[in-house]
Amino acid sequence: MTALGMFSPESERVPIIVFLTDGEPTEGVVSPYAIRQNIKDANTAQVSIFSIAFGIEDESNYHFLRAMSLKTAGLRSGSHLKLMQQKK
Repeated sequence: MTALGMFSPESERVPIIVFLTDGEPTEGVVSPYAIRQNIKDANTAQVSIFSIAFGIEDESNYHFLRAMSLKTAGLRSGSHLKLMQQKK
């Protein structure tokens, strides 16, 4: 949420955030639904959020990041190595 405050709706620059994460909320608000809603409400500068996820162990975290990025016109990328190894 702090990063969203760095952008002004009046700026001529392209506002983007590159979010490096494991996709698991662990501090403050931890509900993926509430986090997405908070981002939607705070994103007055229409910042695109690009998520790069590493070490995702829970597929729901992947879906959370994907939904967050798609809602902000960003993209999501991730390493599914751990998840794929666990499914074997």
